[in-house]
Amino acid sequence: VNSTTGQTSTQTSDAVTRYSYNGLGKVTEQINAEGQKSSIHYDLIGRETRKEGIAFTDYRGQTVRPTTDIEYNGLDQISRNIQSKKQVI
Repeated sequence: VNSTTGQTSTQTSDAVTRYSYNGLGKVTEQINAEGQKSSIHYDLIGRETRKEGIAFTDYRGQTVRPTTDIEYNGLDQISRNIQSKKQVI
């Protein structure tokens, strides 16, 4: 809204999310329209081993990325999900 005339205006723009893939066709990185990055890491047989979310500022003012490390047992089942916040330097 224009504060002088009171007229409204409409603006549009395109929001683009970009993806990167590995040789197996699995998503390894996602960058959203605001330039925020998340990533997924895999082991040699294609299982997810780490997910890193979009960085944010925590209550102490430190920039961190939510991180999940995934471990598997001998039957190829997820045995542990370890969730943490990795400090970004």
